[in-house]
Amino acid sequence: MKQEYDNESLLDKNSLSKGKLSEKSLEDRLWLDSTLSRFDDILRINYDKSVEVFADIVIAEACTIVEAISGSFFIVDEDQALVRAVAGFGTTVETMAQREFRIGAGIIGQCVKSKTTRLLTDIPPQNVVIKSSLGDLSADSVVVIPLIFNERVYGVIEVVSLKRFPSKYLDFLDRLCRNIASTLQSIQANARMRKLLIELQEQTQKQASQEEELRQNLEELEATQEELQRQKLQVEQQSAFYTTIFKYAPVLFITTDVKGVITGFNPAAEALLGYEADELIGKQTPALFHDMGEVAAYQPILSKELGYEVPLGFDVFVEKSKKSLTNRREWTYVAKSGARYTVELSINAIFNRKGEIEGYFGIAQDVTERKTNQQELEAQKAAMLRTIEELESAQDQMRQQQEALFEVNEEVNREKVHFENVVSNVNGMVYTFEFDPKTGATGFPYASSKAKDLFGLTPEELKALGSTGIDVHPDDQKRFEQSVAESAQSMSPYKIRIRLKAANGKYEWFRAESNPTFTERDTILWYGYMQNIQEEVEREKVFQQNEELRTLEEELRQNLEELQASQELIEKQNQELSSRQTQLQTFLDAADDHFLAVDKDFKIVIANDALRQMYRKRGVEILIEETHIYDLLPQAEWESHYKPLYERAFKGERVSFMTEFEGEHFSLTYAPLRSSPKSKPYAVAVASKNVTQVAQEIEQKKRGKNR
Repeated sequence: MKQEYDNESLLDKNSLSKGKLSEKSLEDRLWLDSTLSRFDDILRINYDKSVEVFADIVIAEACTIVEAISGSFFIVDEDQALVRAVAGFGTTVETMAQREFRIGAGIIGQCVKSKTTRLLTDIPPQNVVIKSSLGDLSADSVVVIPLIFNERVYGVIEVVSLKRFPSKYLDFLDRLCRNIASTLQSIQANARMRKLLIELQEQTQKQASQEEELRQNLEELEATQEELQRQKLQVEQQSAFYTTIFKYAPVLFITTDVKGVITGFNPAAEALLGYEADELIGKQTPALFHDMGEVAAYQPILSKELGYEVPLGFDVFVEKSKKSLTNRREWTYVAKSGARYTVELSINAIFNRKGEIEGYFGIAQDVTERKTNQQELEAQKAAMLRTIEELESAQDQMRQQQEALFEVNEEVNREKVHFENVVSNVNGMVYTFEFDPKTGATGFPYASSKAKDLFGLTPEELKALGSTGIDVHPDDQKRFEQSVAESAQSMSPYKIRIRLKAANGKYEWFRAESNPTFTERDTILWYGYMQNIQEEVEREKVFQQNEELRTLEEELRQNLEELQASQELIEKQNQELSSRQTQLQTFLDAADDHFLAVDKDFKIVIANDALRQMYRKRGVEILIEETHIYDLLPQAEWESHYKPLYERAFKGERVSFMTEFEGEHFSLTYAPLRSSPKSKPYAVAVASKNVTQVAQEIEQKKRGKNR
């Protein structure tokens, strides 16, 4: 079977290169242009369809045009690292031999991983067989093409033909797949945007009402000193709020002037990169902590994308922002200590009242901690910009009469845009919490949209319910009340870890941090940030359990040595050993990893719950001192692979290695168990740990370095 690997594109390999373009007949070029134009109409007509309907229409039409006998359409699921079939021509998803591929597995998975096209020809008759009314037909050619848009793979198309594909069909498929990828990206983005629009509908309606009320108020306002003073106070409070977010939000905020000189550098940036703000502001550019080799590598790619030469330097970072284009991508930050971090950086231009760029605002975050959806951010930004334009239009009508008030409102609006950009990128809820010492009343004057994700309540619902909207765990209620009282009394920063009822109806751990301040109403207002840390707490518990397990194992070893040295304490130590073995079994059962021990007859004498449950799912029940280890394994693998490992361990050797099973990575250790340090092993302990996530992170880092 002949395979053709295409590392650039089918156009380069199949006569659309600059040297071969002149050799193509006028007829083929006209056919290619007209067919692509007709297909563009099909893509446009089906733009609002679901992914499955869109894929079914596209693969059927494409196979018909290139006279293919069969075709399949796959979608990339990045969260699961899978490529899934969603439509077929001449076949169905249900009847496909394999519907899912891990990225990198098989021709389909490798096509996604390498971002290159695969063309297979001269296929042996028995390899690809097509069912028809005439019987079994053998395919001659198979082409697998990735759907790439903006250097990201969104799917794969596989097309099968009974004969060799003509070059014009291959050229057509290559160019078509680029258009399909662009449309597919838009369809998926629209699906996410529909969900976001539903969530923002109530907020938009309320905002429209508030805008109308503001216009009415502006008509009634008199340019008095008292009103100006009130507006000034509001700006100061808003500024204090923004300053708190800038200081405590767990993302990096970096602002520059138009030349790239740093004008703002928040504490999160100081903590990650190791530089003090005073070292950089007014003195350095972001080039100080960027990998300039990476910047130089991206410069020709950006120039090609924009269609003109972009100068190497600060322009590489902000050129898209100058044109109000979406400007988000991954970069490598190099800390002062030399440590390297991969961050996702979003850059927006800061415009003055005249529409001129006066600087740039960058938001960076470690991509392993947060994956913010670019389409959601752009949609929110566009909505806010439209709102600002409407407000500025209304304010222009009153500029001559209330110029001083206009300046204040313009500052409020500009701060509001910055604030909304900030909170939309924070992985948690930004809030204000108010307490009236006189009445004891509490409430949430403000909560960001993340309240819905954390507690299942919209910001409006949380504001209406007040503190009763968030259910505190009964065991933490007293500690919560005491912490609020202490912060209010001493006016010290508030910080607590507490269990609250989450949106899923369960009590989960949260971290809340805020700073108190007095208001003009003699109430206390906390500006704060709240985040769900349930996974962090669970990891701490697992770590503590592992430490306790190691401590228990060490105690068991010492007890066994003492038992060997003193025969008089055999009965007492046997009782202690039995108790500790029960504890060990309990800790083993609580672990997620797999543990077992096998005696010299290959009978399983110890097995934790995780291992038993795994085999119960396969219909096998493990019985202690009855089930043999070779009963759980295929005989050929037992004889050729596993039995030698146990024999080595029974000879006193400790064996550790990595292996892959059913697409996942495991770390296995075979260790001899002895009654004393010099005695012969009486059993072999086996520990199996799933390290798939670690392996994937290593692989991602390697790809990042190779990129």
